[in-house]
Amino acid sequence: MLSVGNKYAPSIPTLGACFQYTLSPPARVWRRHHSIRASCVSKPFSTAAPFVIPATPGLFGVTGLRHPEDFLRLARESVSRCENLKHGLLTGRVPAGVDVIRDMDAISNTLCIAIDAAELARNVHSEEAWREAAEEAFAGLSGYIHELNTDVGLYQAVCSVVKDPHVAATLDEEGSRTAQLLKAEFESSGIHLPDLERQEVRALLNEITSLETMFSNNLILGRRSFQVSKSDILAQIPSEIVQNVILPHQPPGQPPHLLTLTTDTAVANAVLRYARDGNLRRRMYQEVNTSPRENLEVLSRLIKSRDTLARKLGFPSYAHRFLADKMAKCPEEVDRFLRALAENVRAKAGKELEVLQRAKQEDEGGWGDSADFHSWDLSYYMGAVKSARHGASTDGKGVSAYLSLENCLRGLALLSQRLFGIELREVALDETEAWAPAESKLKKVVLLHPRHGQLGTIYLDLYPRQAKYTHHAQFTVRCGCLPAGASSYQLPVVALVCNFSPCDPAGPVLLTHAELEALFHEFGHALHSLLSRTRFQHVAGTRAPVDFVETPSHLLEYFVWDQRVLAQFAHHHQTGRPIPAELTAALRAAKREFSGLDTQIQVLYSLVDQKLFGPQPLAEDPTTSAFLASVQEKVMQMPHSEGAVWHARFGHLTGYGAGYYGYLYDRVFASHLWERLFVQDPWSREAGERLWKEMLVHGGGKDPCHILRDVLGEEPALDSFLAELEDEGEIEHRA
Repeated sequence: MLSVGNKYAPSIPTLGACFQYTLSPPARVWRRHHSIRASCVSKPFSTAAPFVIPATPGLFGVTGLRHPEDFLRLARESVSRCENLKHGLLTGRVPAGVDVIRDMDAISNTLCIAIDAAELARNVHSEEAWREAAEEAFAGLSGYIHELNTDVGLYQAVCSVVKDPHVAATLDEEGSRTAQLLKAEFESSGIHLPDLERQEVRALLNEITSLETMFSNNLILGRRSFQVSKSDILAQIPSEIVQNVILPHQPPGQPPHLLTLTTDTAVANAVLRYARDGNLRRRMYQEVNTSPRENLEVLSRLIKSRDTLARKLGFPSYAHRFLADKMAKCPEEVDRFLRALAENVRAKAGKELEVLQRAKQEDEGGWGDSADFHSWDLSYYMGAVKSARHGASTDGKGVSAYLSLENCLRGLALLSQRLFGIELREVALDETEAWAPAESKLKKVVLLHPRHGQLGTIYLDLYPRQAKYTHHAQFTVRCGCLPAGASSYQLPVVALVCNFSPCDPAGPVLLTHAELEALFHEFGHALHSLLSRTRFQHVAGTRAPVDFVETPSHLLEYFVWDQRVLAQFAHHHQTGRPIPAELTAALRAAKREFSGLDTQIQVLYSLVDQKLFGPQPLAEDPTTSAFLASVQEKVMQMPHSEGAVWHARFGHLTGYGAGYYGYLYDRVFASHLWERLFVQDPWSREAGERLWKEMLVHGGGKDPCHILRDVLGEEPALDSFLAELEDEGEIEHRA
């Protein structure tokens, strides 16, 4: 099964063998996969000259990609090369064994170099002609990939390796894992079934794709809006948020005393976070969470189609099918993990809810029942309590003053040098490589190691512009691998795409702490891609199970909460002074303030996802508010808001159906890694080398459970994550 590309934005032998559960006592194949002192303006990356970069061949460094029409030529040439490789596999010219897997991987690599470049170009290129050409090439290559994924001859070639014990014994661990993954991915589309059943599966897959697209489109088409008093909004919402988030969505001809509020995520979050008027918050919550109602019918059909597909492929449910090749292996293990986590945070979450209830009661002058607390109150009172306890500086400009983008990039360079001995060196970006004009300030950075030489390339596209992808993500341009007959390793290339806007056009770009965390998160994905050294590109870098692949990126988030790290690069953009330890401590305390409730909410989302795509039929109609209430009452003390059907706009149900738990899974792994490797010394070279050589280097080419055991020296467990939620002291100094 071919799988194409990797983009990450907003992912084991059974868990029983890999996770240790501790319940607290009552008291406690080709997948598609952001005037200043001199010390503050030093270049974030080195620019020393001895290293010479070879001449660049085209867009993103892809050979021959110099004009929009080159995309279609590149696509045709890629298909031609793949057809030659396919012919050798189907005619028996390639002997059974590792050569079969090598040539299958060569097909994947050839296609991915073309289609990954198209994926990036259609998301970030500033010129419409390039975007249109990339879109056309992407569509054509996707169709060809579908043909390959349903090619019985290719499937049989892979089976000749996997099913023959003598041939399989000649493969090393990475080769065996790649072969098994290829076989399983082919079979996930029913290629191993008789002709009639295979046609039925193909029809189901097409129907599912159509329903997923319909669900996503409805999220855009189902956008709602309503008008409110402009003076009320200006009195409640911070001016910079009104300017940057709300005002751009105003329709022409609107009366000057009114503002239109849309249900777009950024607008809704701003209202729910800052509006003191409870009626306004309730209106926004209801507008958002009762639409688009069309998706309830789409979701019902999607559940049925996925369940039918799973049963035709021999699985009890869609969740069983999805989890078969993941770390968790089966829904029962995911359920045990989620319920253990929910039980462990229940007492903490209950106390946090009481704090919010009291805050609301005091805010309303003692009127009302303290239990009268609703979902639309959550974000507002969480923010209000955090600001009251830890200072408003943790929620805005007080922190951002220390987080100029240049300094934050210097933080990435420091991390790479101190942990891995890797130099991030900025080099000239050839005009043939660029996808936006000079004012976009694109950067090209190579990773250099004194012993290993050049390790890869990362492009940085950090500022918003028209027609550009609007979130933060790492895009793979080229995976690392060792092509057949090559004398050297194919070095990986990635692009870090972000959208950091200056608060003051005349001043430096200042990040919020959340944006700094997002930058380090995406850089974690980049390091996973760039430091992997697999032989096969099919398992390179972030081509790993979705319930493991976020682990390195979650781990890098920990560094931006540690004063010992921040003090090295988070310097005031005017005075050059490092961020005060007191401010960092306040940030950490604010983060932990409602961590129990935050975790409960993630458990709720994960359980709803698992239940929707678990064994059918469900006890309650999954398209109703009653279904959500039945799940929420088992997880949270806060009641479900009657009438809310937020799963109608839960986009993860399409792309990651039955996989949302992976967010929590990887957070637990990352917490254990931080505790084991870095809590005593976040700059430990020994720990960095261990992370690189025992985890990142393997990409997806080794069983993630074995990776975690090797790097941790023990089974991964919940303990570190739970202790982190409860910790009231200095998290970086916890023994």
